[in-house]
Amino acid sequence: MSCTLISLDQSGCIKPFGGLVQSYAVSYDDIEDITFSSPNTVTGITLDGAATLAKYQYAKDDSAYYNQEGSLNGSINVFEQESMFKFLGINEENQEFVYNVTGCCNLILIHVTNTGTILMQGVEYDDDTEEWRLAKNSTKFSGNINTGTSDEESAVEAIFTSQAFFPSPIVDMTIDALDVLAGESGG
Repeated sequence: MSCTLISLDQSGCIKPFGGLVQSYAVSYDDIEDITFSSPNTVTGITLDGAATLAKYQYAKDDSAYYNQEGSLNGSINVFEQESMFKFLGINEENQEFVYNVTGCCNLILIHVTNTGTILMQGVEYDDDTEEWRLAKNSTKFSGNINTGTSDEESAVEAIFTSQAFFPSPIVDMTIDALDVLAGESGG
């Protein structure tokens, strides 16, 4: 990857609200192709056969996040990636979610932020080979099932971690297009 510097200007009025509003997930094995228009922009996703994205609409309590913390290992950049969202209450449906996702590795998640930007966790584009690939350490699930006390809420927290050489690409697709990939009719 070559060194290219670009100018940035944030002198205007910026509303940098953090957090996530919804996410999607799919196994790497269910992806036929991902189309990139540049190393940091995804413009299309093609799934194999009858595969669909799983869609997660979680608690709207401002707790969902996706963070990418960069560090240097010698001269190698590494981004520790972690997303978390939760489902309130403990019930059969979210217990089944935890049971099933625990067996998954090589996951790819798509996160819709509060500002409308969409990010893809678990995939990176290599400028040198001009190919996309799984992140350095692919996305895996861990979670918490918390009953809380009688003064607290019970919840299932889904935590997805990965590690990549590059920051997550932005997904330049509409929510309707992602919903179609999730098996829903768009619009």
